[in-house]
Amino acid sequence: MTRNVNLFIIGVQKCGTTSLADLLNSHPEVFIPSIKETYFFCLDENYANGPDWYEQEFYATSKSQAARWRGDATPFYLADRPALERIAEYAADDTRFLVILRDPVKRAISAFQHQQRMGHESLELAEALQAETGRIAEGREAKGRWWRHAYTNVGLYGAQLESALEVIDRKNLMVLRQDELSDTGAVQNKLAAFLELAAPFPDLKESKSNPAAMPRFGLLNTILTRPNPVKSLVRTIVPRELRTKIGMALDRLNSKPVGRIDVDAEVKDQLWQQFDADQKKLNALGFHSHKA
Repeated sequence: MTRNVNLFIIGVQKCGTTSLADLLNSHPEVFIPSIKETYFFCLDENYANGPDWYEQEFYATSKSQAARWRGDATPFYLADRPALERIAEYAADDTRFLVILRDPVKRAISAFQHQQRMGHESLELAEALQAETGRIAEGREAKGRWWRHAYTNVGLYGAQLESALEVIDRKNLMVLRQDELSDTGAVQNKLAAFLELAAPFPDLKESKSNPAAMPRFGLLNTILTRPNPVKSLVRTIVPRELRTKIGMALDRLNSKPVGRIDVDAEVKDQLWQQFDADQKKLNALGFHSHKA
């Protein structure tokens, strides 16, 4: 199989990457695997398997091979310079890159709440923010998912895009804002022009993918999200696409809507102070994370 992944949504988590991936995947010329986050370029254990494994594991379907654009939507690539360098080495000259941004304070709070729901966060928000630097260092040292508790670090869009543009041609990069997703037709037009799509997008109503939710049953969530013998057995006998679809269906059945947490104004102000300089850098690059 030739190296054929040529579309990357490289960021940012909790900014609408799932909605963007679903919108793209609705187009007949685009394929994104049902498990949109491959983590191939940012997890050493995956990258060590090589590009042939990557393409066979996630893209060995007839729909993928028929598509003009084959995408990987792992929203932590932007914040991981080694991952970007690996992608740049892998990618062809005409590979396209998408980034979607959001108010960084809202993103940080949303990411924190997401980790709470997933059972990965036991601290209060203020405590988690204080512990963030140490947790990131520990995660990097362990070669694990260091970004799991990187609530402010992942939101440094200006520095990350500046770094990304050192290895990605700007003409191959499109940056969107989360609020733009509310106008489906306009976003479709932008994507069609950027990807030079010949066929039109299907007529879609506005929808929100991956809404805030929490597990109804903790045990089922653990089985679905943590390594265990059941998952290991299923992995050996069920193809990737099928087992992912089954897992996603079970996850939807096990999810219940949840409201947003209340955050003290003082904590929000502190977060904005952390992001202020980086937001200016982002604007200087010609990009914006939210409406002014």
